Parts: sequence; C-alpha cells; structure tokens
Amino acid sequence: MSSNSTLSQAPVADPPAKNSASWRGLLRWESGLVLVLLASILFGASESPHFLTSTDVFFIGLNMGEIAIMALPLTLIVMTGEIDLSVASMLGLSSTLLGYFFEHHWPIAWAIVAVLIVGAAGVPSTGSSSPSSGCRRSQ
Repeated sequence: MSSNSTLSQAPVADPPAKNSASWRGLLRWESGLVLVLLASILFGASESPHFLTSTDVFFIGLNMGEIAIMALPLTLIVMTGEIDLSVASMLGLSSTLLGYFFEHHWPIAWAIVAVLIVGAAGVPSTGSSSPSSGCRRSQ
C-alpha cells in the first residue's frame, strides 16, 4: 500500500464549534454588569427629562477627574500585587473632614489647611499594609 492511501484514510477532525465559544464569552459576569448599566440608563432617561442632557454629561465628566487620577495608578498597584487601598481611605477621610469643616462654617482656606495636615499625618501609615512591607493577605 502506498503512503498516499494511508493519509487519505486518516480521520478528519471536526473544526471547533465557534458558536459555543462566542456564547461562553457572553455569559461572563461583566456582561451582566453591562446589562445593569444599560437598564439603569434607560430607567433614568425615562424618569427624568434632565437625565443625560449635555449639562449632566458635562458635570459627570467633571466629577470623574479626581477619581480617575486616583484610580488609574491604583489599578496598576493592585494588578502587581502591591495591594494598598489606604490611598482611597485617605481620600474618603479628607473629603469627609473637609465637608465637616465647611458645614461648621470654617473658612475654606483654614479647612483646606487642616485637611492637608491630617492627610500629611496619615501618609506614613498608608504603605504599612502592603505586601512589600511584610504584611501578607490571608489565604
């Protein structure tokens, strides 16, 4: 028998099912989050005529700036395993304290100085819980 007849009798493997792989990608939990986001946008648009106006979108973008400045570098820190979420805690403490001082009629300049002092006092403790400092997460 020749080698050509042997090769022609070899079973041919079926191509992988592309439909099942594409459906598995849609069944991830992120897809559910996208659906919840779309549902909340549709609900907001149906309940308020002021939802998603140009002014509203402008203020959303304006308010996202400081969160993005803090979140983008922290994303890299968390991805590398140097998990240090105390920066977000300091942001929460500082903004709450500034709101408290403003509500109690402090001059804004004095309130900002006081918040900066409290933030500077908290800086040495922000890196003390990261894995590189010897503190490891419990498994």
